[in-house]
Amino acid sequence: MFKFRYSVLRSDRKTLVISVADGCVTVRAPLGMADSAIERFVGEKEAWILRKLREQERSGFEEVVAGRALLDGGVQRPVVFGAERNEERDGTFFLNKRGEIRPALV
Repeated sequence: MFKFRYSVLRSDRKTLVISVADGCVTVRAPLGMADSAIERFVGEKEAWILRKLREQERSGFEEVVAGRALLDGGVQRPVVFGAERNEERDGTFFLNKRGEIRPALV
C-alpha cells in the first residue's frame, strides 16, 4: 500500500502518465490497461511522487489555502476579516465577511 492516494482516469490513450497537482496524484491510463500494471507503475514512481507532494507542501501558499492570505497578481498578500468595509491598505486586504471571497485555487 502507498503513503498517498491516487485517482485513475482512463481514456483512449496509449501512454501511462502520473501528475501531481494541488496535492493530488492522478494517473492517466489507457482504457484496457490492467489495474495491476497501473499499480506497478505507481510503485516504480513512488519516490518521485512523494518528492513532488513534499515540494507542494512547501510551496508557500499555505496561508492562501487557509484563508489568511490572497494572491494578488501572483503575490501573496495578508487578509484580515471583520473590517467595516472591504479595502486594500498597505498591501493588506481588509474584508468585512469571509464568504465574500472564493476558496483559493492553488
